[in-house]
Amino acid sequence: VEGGGRANVGVQATTQFDQGGTIKVLFGQSYQLFGMNSFAVADLTNTGVASGLEKTRSDYVAGVTYAPNRTYSFSSRARIDEGTGNISRFEAEGRASFDRWSVSMLYGNYAPQEELGYLTRREGLLGTGSIKVANNWVVTGGARWNLQQNTIDQYTVGAGYVDDCFILALNYVTSYSYVANLSTPPVLSHTVMFQIGLRTLGGTQAGGGTGGQVY
Repeated sequence: VEGGGRANVGVQATTQFDQGGTIKVLFGQSYQLFGMNSFAVADLTNTGVASGLEKTRSDYVAGVTYAPNRTYSFSSRARIDEGTGNISRFEAEGRASFDRWSVSMLYGNYAPQEELGYLTRREGLLGTGSIKVANNWVVTGGARWNLQQNTIDQYTVGAGYVDDCFILALNYVTSYSYVANLSTPPVLSHTVMFQIGLRTLGGTQAGGGTGGQVY
């Protein structure tokens, strides 16, 4: 639960084309106005640590999305340090959705977050896909390529039920944690994630893992 008062200030512009395509552009910043800043208080889940919201004036956020039609979409988003102007997070994504299946490819580049245990910059590619096997039932899978280590460091498989109101999903994740510039073997971890939710009310998820840190 967030305490205090906050103002989110920004601009958003949307352009629609005659052939049905759209472009959306967003730029903004958040200001802590009064009361306790919950993002500056450490908790068990480290919700606000290194989030860019722990300061009176947050980091800047920017994004652009281009969808030429209902099948394809391309987007990029960034978080820009309020003090230095450096880009601390950058993501670029392409998606394709067809009748029974969909695929996506996401590139991410993230600055170190020492407070969360990430001592070096992270950079990688995440590919995902899903196939509709029956009415409202889907099977999903994905893999992440660590560009710093030049290897695949995460696999994901799952299945779920989705309709207009209800979401139920179960995912199994196998990931490897690497130590930069050292010959230390990677640490293997296994995680099971369960998600349940009502689309109109929000949702919740729970997970459990064994092994090293899950990220």
